[in-house]
Amino acid sequence: MIRAVEVAKRRETTIEDLCSHEAGHAAMAFEFGVSVTRMQIEWDPASGNTGGITSIDVDFLGLIRTKAMLEIWKKDVGAFFKSAADAIYDNHVDRIFVTIGGIAVEQRIRGITDPGRIPSYNPAEGTGITSGTIDDSDLIEEMIPDLHDVEHRFRHARAINAFRGAVSDVHHIMDNPGVTRGMQALADALLSEKKLSGEQASKIYFDARGPIPPVSANSLKKMRRRLRKVLPQIDLSGLIEEYKARDEDKPEGVKA
Repeated sequence: MIRAVEVAKRRETTIEDLCSHEAGHAAMAFEFGVSVTRMQIEWDPASGNTGGITSIDVDFLGLIRTKAMLEIWKKDVGAFFKSAADAIYDNHVDRIFVTIGGIAVEQRIRGITDPGRIPSYNPAEGTGITSGTIDDSDLIEEMIPDLHDVEHRFRHARAINAFRGAVSDVHHIMDNPGVTRGMQALADALLSEKKLSGEQASKIYFDARGPIPPVSANSLKKMRRRLRKVLPQIDLSGLIEEYKARDEDKPEGVKA
């Protein structure tokens, strides 16, 4: 299980914290090439209706229904299965990095330097962190079951190390001044508008981020490889059957 830690300096969670949390998610989505579809926050502490959402595009069928993948399908089904698995596993890993983005922001806000520890949350007092971080950690444990499988010590330890490494990777990306500018611009815009479309979020982020080099392909590959080693096997049978059911000679909706 991902270990929680009591926040030393307790204070009320602010709307600015919430906006920064969502900006962390979006920034990692953009850096890992994942499409953001919308960002939104709700802030009404009196009614308890506070929270945020950063929606991303998760179209597994779309990942494998491209022109390039269609050509592989026609020539070599074995190669297609491998390429399909690679595409879907990488997307799964990227979603974990996007989720970690919010957690990393909370760690920065609270001054937590251990990447393997998650700030605690006290909903009764409204202190600690945004409740979304609990949702984030729950989602990560769902995606990497070995994080809470303490009975199998080796797999559990390997998963914890992979998670810690991934959090450190996210902090390293966030240390880039351009990424920091992009996150701040997104947080400010979300604070002002409360809701952003994917296109608006992308423009705000990259305009503020500036022409800094993106994370290199080799670096992304190394980051993904560490997490892929601890992912459970993904059942692709449903996607493959749906793919096979399509008319291969008339591939409607095939992406370029």
